[in-house]
Amino acid sequence: MKSYLESAIPQSLDRDSIPRSPRPSREEQVRGETAVKERVASDKKDFKEAREEEEQAGYVLKTSKYIPELVELAKEYDKVWRQKEIVGIFDKCDEEMIRKEAFQEMEANVRLQTDRMMREELYRLTEAFEKDLGKKGKKGGKKGRKKGGKKEKGKGKGKGKKEKDLTPNRSFESLVEELIKEKIIVDYPKFSLSDFIGDYNYVGSVQDLESDPEKDAMPCLGDIRRIINEYCILPMGSQAVHSKGAYVKSILIAGPPGVGKKSLIHAVCNEVGATLIDLSAKNVNGKYPGKEGLDMLMHLVFKVGRMAQPTVLYIGEAENYFWKKQPNNSILVEAMRLKKELPKLLKAIGHEERLVVMGTTAAPFDVDLKGLSSCYSKIVCILAPDHNCRRALWSEMILKHGGTITTELGLSTLCGVSDGFTARHIKYAVEQVLEPNEFYNRPMS
Repeated sequence: MKSYLESAIPQSLDRDSIPRSPRPSREEQVRGETAVKERVASDKKDFKEAREEEEQAGYVLKTSKYIPELVELAKEYDKVWRQKEIVGIFDKCDEEMIRKEAFQEMEANVRLQTDRMMREELYRLTEAFEKDLGKKGKKGGKKGRKKGGKKEKGKGKGKGKKEKDLTPNRSFESLVEELIKEKIIVDYPKFSLSDFIGDYNYVGSVQDLESDPEKDAMPCLGDIRRIINEYCILPMGSQAVHSKGAYVKSILIAGPPGVGKKSLIHAVCNEVGATLIDLSAKNVNGKYPGKEGLDMLMHLVFKVGRMAQPTVLYIGEAENYFWKKQPNNSILVEAMRLKKELPKLLKAIGHEERLVVMGTTAAPFDVDLKGLSSCYSKIVCILAPDHNCRRALWSEMILKHGGTITTELGLSTLCGVSDGFTARHIKYAVEQVLEPNEFYNRPMS
């Protein structure tokens, strides 16, 4: 005990000799805690704002219309197949399930026939009952019908004006024959989408990001092929895809001569087996003149187009309908005659109708851009092919015309020399070199 006290007393004296800071008051403590909380909240807010500025707002995809259908299919799988024990793995069908579905279908058909018979029986009984009522009942029925007729007439005023059929007594074959004779319905060469040669832009996005982060990469011929497939071929070829709203009513393909604008339209027609109706200004020039003739032309085009779906309405040199001022050297008599009819035509195309307006132009900047863009919901620009596309074009063209590709050929040199040229120029060069020429096959004497 003595030794403990001897060591504890000096330690307590040492602690008392150390100066201590004054204890803050309650007010100062509250003020300090508030300042710390405000500083923490301010730091959090600054950090959140800085992070939002760093994050670039990306493209938000819309909810797909196919999701409900996929959900229903998943539910059907859970209901029918998940708990089902598969006995024969190599069986081609489940006979019990087929028998059950056939029985349900037969039951539904019998129910429909029974309902129809009951309605007919009810109708006969109603007629017999009205006859038994005598003259008084007949007079009352007439008055009721008269009032009802007036009511229906009043209701009809609110509905839209029904289109007048200008050719009610003509058959579909006669209408098609007339349009073929006038060369409005035209034939098209065999050309599939795979024949549209071109590669994708692999490094374009990287180059554009380095130069300008806000700029999108320019599409190549491979990208154009994919866009045409998604916008035109898939909706036109499948009624299920078209009915979901995944379609466009009109598309304009713009680009210099020789890039393959018309070939893409032929590809769409071949892939879906479409009827091609040519409404180009040069093609309809002098045909169906006057206001009545124009109304008849649009009536025939729309009536036949609806009956011969899928239908492609082709407008070559689309700038002819949207000139700010018609060129002096133009030979078109009524160049602007379809300008007002195109919006009406597009508005009349229904959601279930597989009709598409496809236009081509090589001079989109010399026209009324506002009117042009209002008639075409999608505008696709095709530029001169890049190095990858030119390489693919040279290779395919040489092989197609019977040539061979070796290491001595120098495809890179050909790609460099043909920079700025289109597919038409490359094809012409290959044909001139590889196709047999009668001049060189002549005898010397």
